[in-house]
Amino acid sequence: LLSFKNHQPSLTPEIEALQKAKPVLASVARLKKRYKEWAEVMLQCGLNNLVSFPLLVPPKVYGLLNLYSAVPRSYLDDEFSLLGEVADLVAFKIHAHQEEERRKALEEELAVHSRKLRKTMEMTIQALAVTIEMRDPYTAGHQRRVTQLASRIAQEMNLGEEEIVNIRLAGIVHDIGKIYVPVEILTKPGRLNDYEISMIRSHPRFGFDIIKETDLPKKIGEIILQHHERMDGSGYPAGLSGSEIHLESRILSVADVVEAMSSHRPYRPALGLEAALEEIDQHKGFLFDPDVVDVCLDLFEEKRFSWTRDESMSTVTH
Repeated sequence: LLSFKNHQPSLTPEIEALQKAKPVLASVARLKKRYKEWAEVMLQCGLNNLVSFPLLVPPKVYGLLNLYSAVPRSYLDDEFSLLGEVADLVAFKIHAHQEEERRKALEEELAVHSRKLRKTMEMTIQALAVTIEMRDPYTAGHQRRVTQLASRIAQEMNLGEEEIVNIRLAGIVHDIGKIYVPVEILTKPGRLNDYEISMIRSHPRFGFDIIKETDLPKKIGEIILQHHERMDGSGYPAGLSGSEIHLESRILSVADVVEAMSSHRPYRPALGLEAALEEIDQHKGFLFDPDVVDVCLDLFEEKRFSWTRDESMSTVTH
């Protein structure tokens, strides 16, 4: 271990290697004038040679690799080159380790930000859901059950976490546009006239417009906008068909129909789960995505899904 009792020399081979970012080969005998203080300490320690390689990954220097020798000697070109390669490898390992630590820190920071953003989105969705429930408790219950089924279908289809979260967030407020539709129309027991039908068919657009004014991702509004589109283009509001419709919307539409037909509505009794499953099976490929329908049918036929009596808002957090 080299140490300077009085003060650090202003110039040593190591300092020069750092400043120039180049290796330095120093001999005490040859370099007494240039590195006088350094040479004195080296001699006191019984050392005669030093090779100093900067640990460099441009533009950053991480340190030095120093080799001291007590025996006067010179280094062959191959030896010097090999030592340089060792220094480069050490520098790269240090660089890679620091970059990995930096990457982990950034990932953690991103994860924290993502969790905060998710929490904000959930709070927004909950506020919207409460608005619906205060006006129309039936619609709120319908949306929770649709969300439960749609989320399970998405999981069975191995959709990614982001897609499943979007389905849950969109599902819990997919009918929020109905707050612009008079309750008398929503609960009317008889046949609707043309104006009333147009009002009902406007609710996806109303829902999209509401979501657009929030900080929620645009995709959630689009899922809501398209959940009444049909594979053959006969749906509304835009008459989209096939792959023009987001997969999340195709999933939501199947869950929507199954829940609506299975449940009691203010203007009619429940038609039953069997009738609902028969409806989507008969129209798969025409109105409904066949892959989504098959997964939905399997869930019920294999008894791997059932609605809970009170599907809470916590479903959007998983």
